[in-house]
Amino acid sequence: MSRILIIDDDAVIRLTFKKLLGDGDYIIQRAKDVKEAIDYLTANMYDLVLLDLRLPPIGAEAGFQILQKKRKIALTSATPVVIISGQSDKDTIKKRTDLEDNVVGILEKPVGNDQLRDVIKNIVGG
Repeated sequence: MSRILIIDDDAVIRLTFKKLLGDGDYIIQRAKDVKEAIDYLTANMYDLVLLDLRLPPIGAEAGFQILQKKRKIALTSATPVVIISGQSDKDTIKKRTDLEDNVVGILEKPVGNDQLRDVIKNIVGG
């Protein structure tokens, strides 16, 4: 069973993604901020991370901080990441990430249910 970490400050989005993915095919954990995300990444292995870039109180830099710290965590350094963000400038995101970040996709909010399911299935199966 694939393990997915959802990192988003919006409780509704975390819950919606969890319900959308269901409990049968995936083990889902949810983090609301940088500290919680790093705690989860340090303690668990994941098959995929869904990452919102803008998290309080840091804002747009929060997601990039998580990516930088994730690189240094042995358990999750190679875990693929899909950035799900309201930021519409994909070029900036691509310039700010590198191969070590393992960003395999960028989805712009609002994300359609089918789009999210398809991306996840393509990465981890299920």
